[in-house]
Amino acid sequence: ACVFDPWRMDLPWFDRALGRATEAGNVGLQLQACYWLSYLHYALGDQREALTWCERSLALAAEGADDRLRVQLRATYGQALAAAGRTAEALPLLETAAQTKRANRSGTRPSVGLAYTLAVKGTVLGDLARFEDAERVFDEARGLIGGAQHEVAASLEGLNAVVLLWQDRWEEAITAADRCQRIGQQVRSLFTMTMGRAAGAYGVWKAGGGETALRALIDCSDWLVPRGNRLFRSFIDGWLTDALAAQGREDPARGYAARALRRARH
Repeated sequence: ACVFDPWRMDLPWFDRALGRATEAGNVGLQLQACYWLSYLHYALGDQREALTWCERSLALAAEGADDRLRVQLRATYGQALAAAGRTAEALPLLETAAQTKRANRSGTRPSVGLAYTLAVKGTVLGDLARFEDAERVFDEARGLIGGAQHEVAASLEGLNAVVLLWQDRWEEAITAADRCQRIGQQVRSLFTMTMGRAAGAYGVWKAGGGETALRALIDCSDWLVPRGNRLFRSFIDGWLTDALAAQGREDPARGYAARALRRARH
């Protein structure tokens, strides 16, 4: 329930679940609890912690886990590595997980897990400036969802908007960001709605928008603070640094730049 709109106050429930599983000596439940701790930390942007819990989960999975969970663990590990900027390590894991998920598709419903894995892979390819490859991957991911108004559809469009911004394709980025924001609102996910609005605001600013777009971007930055969510926050910090520096507003630009650099060190 909290994956697409996490709060830090959710973490104690998962710690409690792991404690109970450990007391019971149930390795299967410990694995489930560790996996969800890894995913929640990923969703909160705590990539060090996410990677630690992923590694613990993979060690427990070696003692016995179904193939589907093993695949998902590798996908989550790849996603956390990608969010940590460790693209060379992330890409093989994402590719392997995607191939396995494709092979095991039933075709009876939207494949949201595969779609998100591909969206993250597309973002990594964009980060490597392999834009044509990234576009093909995003198109495949979009086809897997089939127009469903799902949280993953919002994430996919938001990440696609980021890759389009890297290419200076402002209007296309704004369109993708608007789709992200709209779906995020429909599924009541503040995080995805905010990220979509932020990417769109930066696109509007780069396309010639003025103070209104910049104000929207600042608002988006502020909205995520109470929940303690840092996933992809460096995008917003970088966009604000660019916009404020271009206006000659050096002090606030330095503040957002410093926050982005602190995030990079983490």
